[in-house]
Amino acid sequence: MLDIMKKYKGSIILLITALIWGFAFVFQKDSMNHIGPFTFLGIRGLIAGIILIPLSFLLENKNTEKEISYKSEIIIGLLSGLFLFLGSAFQQIGLVKVSATKGGFLTSTYIVFVPVLGLLFKKKTSVKNWLCATLALVGFFIMCSGGAFNNSKSLLPEGMDFVVLMGAVFFALQIIVIDKFALKVNATRLNGYAFLLVGIVSSICALFNEILTLQGLKSSIVAILYVSIFSSCIAYTLQIVGQKYTKPEVASLIMSLESVFALLGGVMFLSETLKYYEIIGCSIIFICVIVSQINFKKV
Repeated sequence: MLDIMKKYKGSIILLITALIWGFAFVFQKDSMNHIGPFTFLGIRGLIAGIILIPLSFLLENKNTEKEISYKSEIIIGLLSGLFLFLGSAFQQIGLVKVSATKGGFLTSTYIVFVPVLGLLFKKKTSVKNWLCATLALVGFFIMCSGGAFNNSKSLLPEGMDFVVLMGAVFFALQIIVIDKFALKVNATRLNGYAFLLVGIVSSICALFNEILTLQGLKSSIVAILYVSIFSSCIAYTLQIVGQKYTKPEVASLIMSLESVFALLGGVMFLSETLKYYEIIGCSIIFICVIVSQINFKKV
């Protein structure tokens, strides 16, 4: 059992990450009834950054030789934060016109964008993982088909759909940046810099576009704390650690399970029910994730 956990420790860490992110949708959905999206992202980012950056220095092993300078860490962290902010912002703006279910499907396309964009950085992807990514995307389509597309004029992206797709591209770029530098940086500090940038830029956007009330803040405080501490501080740090031991295309597949866990979270906490097409879609995605972990040459 221990040998299996060591062999798949990266995948297990990323699975826990997806679980935390998935259940966060329950809190995020409720918070949007009380505060604006940029206000939510701003407070979340600032809390995470303020916690993580000092913590990273306290926990740092002074006897360990650094592979990269603090200045380079800041630059990498801000680059990761820029892509994280752009992905979140484009997704949120697109969701003003696009249904949440269809938006979830369009966002999940990052599982295909990761290997495609990886080619620009000379990252080759096996045929097996290409197939897994493509079939997982089919699973997402089936999972979302009932609620997302029945009332749509076209199954092809149109209008604000492309805005959500742009968000998926930026999420893919963030995964690629982490893959390139994860082994060289302090994961906690990198995450802290990224969220500090998200918090500052989101707060500026909120200042010009949204109004925050004390009542709105009180009503969303539980959601803010969950997403700030669990989703941002813990899960995004686990993402960086998990990607140290996992190929980026496989990591994106595992992390895409957040949509499946979000669906299960709705069933568990919001009294929603699973439709037959959602069960089929979830099953396909789970199978693709499992197959991506198998080395058939050794079987």
